Amino acid sequence: MLPLLDVSVPERIRNMALQCKAIRNLVVHNKATPKLMTDVGIKPSDGEVAGERADRFFVENPIDRIRTDIQKFVDEGISESTDLQGAHRLLVKYYEHGEA
Repeated sequence: MLPLLDVSVPERIRNMALQCKAIRNLVVHNKATPKLMTDVGIKPSDGEVAGERADRFFVENPIDRIRTDIQKFVDEGISESTDLQGAHRLLVKYYEHGEA
């Protein structure tokens, strides 16, 4: 939807969103594969894999930096798009300050 509003998405934000989606899918679509012992070693369970990926993601992307990056992206996206500026004005007028 953002390209339709002429808002460019920085590569870092796009990659972060894709990583979050992949971790979310591991958790939500977890088929409860158990930890398995094989001839080549131990295969971790799906839950362990999801946990490891989430831990790694938040080490690489601390929550404060995510918050700052997303706020900057939102602020710049709104300033780039007249459609989003208009939508924001309507939200402020009717939802933050009550109906006129």
